[in-house]
This record gives sequence, C-alpha cells and structure tokens, in this order.
Amino acid sequence: MNKMSGAVLPLTLVILAILTIMALTLTQKSNGYLDQAIEYKKQWQAEIQIHNAEQRVLLTLISGHFSPGSITLGNTNLPIYSEPYVLSNDVEVKVQDEAGLINILHASSKTVVRLLNNLGYSEQATDITNEAFAWQSPLRTIPVQLPLSARNLPFRSEDELLELPSMKPDYFNGKQDGTLPIKDYLLVSGPGWMNYAAMPEQVLTATLSLNLNELDRIKELRARNKWDELKPIFRGYGMYGEGLEFSPSPNFIVNFSYKGYRAKGSYKMLSASHYLYEKRIWNFPKQDRF
Repeated sequence: MNKMSGAVLPLTLVILAILTIMALTLTQKSNGYLDQAIEYKKQWQAEIQIHNAEQRVLLTLISGHFSPGSITLGNTNLPIYSEPYVLSNDVEVKVQDEAGLINILHASSKTVVRLLNNLGYSEQATDITNEAFAWQSPLRTIPVQLPLSARNLPFRSEDELLELPSMKPDYFNGKQDGTLPIKDYLLVSGPGWMNYAAMPEQVLTATLSLNLNELDRIKELRARNKWDELKPIFRGYGMYGEGLEFSPSPNFIVNFSYKGYRAKGSYKMLSASHYLYEKRIWNFPKQDRF
C-alpha cells in the first residue's frame, strides 16, 4: 500500500507536466491562428480599399480630361508619370502612361544604357543592354552568349528579361539599396511613340541631356500643369514624334499601396468597343517583389 501511494505523486507530476505541455502547445497554436486571422482580415480590408481605388482610377481614365501629363476628373488630378497621388480612401496610386517609358522595341541601345545607369546599374548596364538587343534581334549579329531559350524575336513580356544571363531578380525588382526596379521603367512592347510629358525623371534624363536646373524647371512646370510653357521647352531639345510627342497613350500601369499592401494593374483604355477597358495584368497582394 505504501509503495503504491509513493508512486502516485511522481505519476501525477508526469501527468501534470504532459497536460501543461499540451496546454502550452494548444495556446501557441491558437495564438498563431489568431494572428493569421488578424492578418487575413487586414489583407481583406486592404483589398477592398485597393479595389475601390482601382475603380476611382479607372473612372478618371475613362471619363477624365486628358492633358499631356495628367488626367483630371472633378477634384482628382492624376499625374501619369508615376508621381504618387493619395486618394480620399488613403490608397496611394502611381499612374504611368506607357508612352512615357523606354520601349526596347523602339529605343536605341545608348538610351537603354543611360536608363539602366539612372536606375543604379552602371556596372551591369552595358551587358544587360547588349543581351536584350541580341535576344530580340533575328540576325544574331550581337556577339553575346544567350541561353537556349532565346528565340531571337521580341520579348513576350517584361518577365522574360529575367532570362538574360546578366539580369538578376534583384535588378529586375529593385531590391538592392540605391537601385530602382528595371521592370517599372523598361518596356518590351507598347505604344510606338513617346509622350515626353509623361516621362519619370529617370527616363527624362536617359532621353535628354539635361542639367539639374533644366530638369528642375521641367518638373516644376509639370507639377503646375503648365503644358503650354513645357511644350516649347521640349521642342527646343528636338522632341518631335509625328505630332504625338505630348499625347498620352491608351495603355497605363497603376501601382497601388495601402498600409503596406501593394497591388499592380495594367490597363488598356478601349475607345472603339462596348468594353470600356481591358485589364491585362492584376497582382494582389504584390508583396514578394518589394
């Protein structure tokens, strides 16, 4: 009897220890599920706000008044050169006219090299440019080594630039300090003309030889929507494009940001169709590339 009573206490302690471990494990799991639920709720709320912002942007693009570098509808004046604009629901949007970006199908190699320099890739600029032009050249006249996947035809999408030997995901997505994402400034297809009023600063200085005072003057006039003053300045640099050099294209890239959540959409406005726009790309949540 004494032996049995003496064994009860250790056995009880073991059972209590097991129950304590199980309780702690369950508590940790429940806390994890709670944190996950809270994160899903935040993401869901962000998605609602971003979709509301998307509809506001699309309404402006469809119904607004176009000027060379902005679109206005009511109190909303959206720049179309990737300048941040905060909507009333606190979603930050960056609208970019594709005609304001460098299109590798129509650009010179010198312009692409200067663009990559401006984005922070001076050491890789020449190699990336040579490989990109060799990739899309059917003549195979550029002496660079390309992978077997190279088709010697135009790129099918920006992501195909990642097939270039000198292109790294960190360059493409701009994940290194002091660099900007190549994917946001270099197109592989798109409009056949350039809207000089919709060029981000990095594209402007890759296209034109500007000193800081000239660049600041262009940025200041653009921010004030002084297009009549801007046009002679651009034309003074020889910016002509068959009358389209200050004309927005129907193609737009829009980046959305709300409380740390990001999304990206690519849209084409349709004028000769019962559809108002074509949604070509949509990414949400777009966290992995930031």
